[in-house]
Amino acid sequence: MHRHNQGEHLPVWPSLVALLLLVAAAPAQAESVTPTNGVTRYVVVRKGPSATSAPVGQLRPAESAETIESAGRWFKIRLSTGSEGYLSKAWVTESGESGTTTKKGPPILYPDAGMTPGATNPSVTQADIDQTICKSGWAQSVRPPAAYTDPLKARQLIAYGDTVRDVSGQCVPHSSSPRCYEEDHLISLELGGDPRNPKNLWPEPYYTNPGAKQKDTVEDFLNKQVCTRAMTLDDAQRQIATDWYAVFLSIHP
Repeated sequence: MHRHNQGEHLPVWPSLVALLLLVAAAPAQAESVTPTNGVTRYVVVRKGPSATSAPVGQLRPAESAETIESAGRWFKIRLSTGSEGYLSKAWVTESGESGTTTKKGPPILYPDAGMTPGATNPSVTQADIDQTICKSGWAQSVRPPAAYTDPLKARQLIAYGDTVRDVSGQCVPHSSSPRCYEEDHLISLELGGDPRNPKNLWPEPYYTNPGAKQKDTVEDFLNKQVCTRAMTLDDAQRQIATDWYAVFLSIHP
């Protein structure tokens, strides 16, 4: 075995060092948003995460803005000018570091990951699915009453920035009307989602298409997959919490 004397230095390859320094110095690419194809003029950038907040800028078609954080049904963004504000998720698509879309559907289809990451019911395991999620009527037996979910929905609508007065009842984007939303479990009860944890509940809009009704078909499909042993419970929970719309596309090509 060759031993190096004290003070003896191993050879250093200059090109390798330069490459490592370059990689270390390279800034990470941020996620970004661009207006959807349906936007013909611009998306209003607002001071706060609410449609009633004052406009502070615009994002035009083919322009992009850096995503700073998610805020309910809004994104806090940074424009190319350096100014910051909030954009509605209803009018933009999101791209990841490589410029590819991070999820199969538009941002408005998903809950805020910080507010509603999903939570599972500790009473449901793979070993007891026949006595729980695969048993007829079980999900309904653990469903929380409206006396619990209605006040939670009202609080979450405010937290999600859905404050637009909807006098006509047309369920416009960011409507403050509770009737325009289903207080939905991200991980459904049929897949062992926690019935009452607010981190597993969010006001899912009916005004998007696809939306709440389409997610219901995904929940039924995944439940059948688990109960026939075609898929594990953990995998089904992960799929619906990560990107339920990707599952929808796979069963409705």
